[in-house]
Amino acid sequence: MPSFLLTPAWIDSHISSSGQAAVWPLVVFGQAVTKHLAVLGRVGLVDGRRQGREIRYAVEPERLAEAARQLNAVAAQWDRRLAAIKPIAEAVHARRVVAGDQ
Repeated sequence: MPSFLLTPAWIDSHISSSGQAAVWPLVVFGQAVTKHLAVLGRVGLVDGRRQGREIRYAVEPERLAEAARQLNAVAAQWDRRLAAIKPIAEAVHARRVVAGDQ
């Protein structure tokens, strides 16, 4: 079964669904890469173009940047929510420790 070694540079340039290898400690199988690239293509984060028997994928930088901005906004919301919950959880824990209910 073919496997891939993925690098950020490899992903950022043109990704081949046929099993081109690069160097990085992440090893994944070709079928998994192909399926993931198809999903990324459907949501517009990569553009796949057929070249002979291969499909070459290129990152769509604007779409990827927008997705990153949206994920960062969601992460910031979670950080605020968790910061609000933290003192409540710590107070409940402190009361349990004092009461011996750990």
